[in-house]
Amino acid sequence: MDNSTFSHSPSTRSGSAATASPIAAEQASEQAAASMAHWAGVDSARHSLQRARHAAHEAVDRLTTGASDLVDRLEHKTQGWGDVPQKAWSYSRSTIQDRPVQSLLVALAAGYVVARLLDLRSRH
Repeated sequence: MDNSTFSHSPSTRSGSAATASPIAAEQASEQAAASMAHWAGVDSARHSLQRARHAAHEAVDRLTTGASDLVDRLEHKTQGWGDVPQKAWSYSRSTIQDRPVQSLLVALAAGYVVARLLDLRSRH
């Protein structure tokens, strides 16, 4: 065997390694850039989701506050409504006791009007 074959063989290997090294470095650089872009996209998406979550929480808080205010106003306006039937019954009873003849005439007139309305309806 010739020593020149052995001497060229390592230089050939080192030459291909030297050539492969810039290619490998470039590929690694591209992979790193792609990875950074990927993580930048993930961070951007995470930030967008956090903003959306924050906006949703604010919207729910506003709706809850509005609904609570509405319930409070309705409760305030309807506080005395539970007594209305009792008050109406009491007023009717006292009016009938104070003016029995007038109450009887009003009741007869109301009955006559209702009968006429029902009679008109049945004819059509």
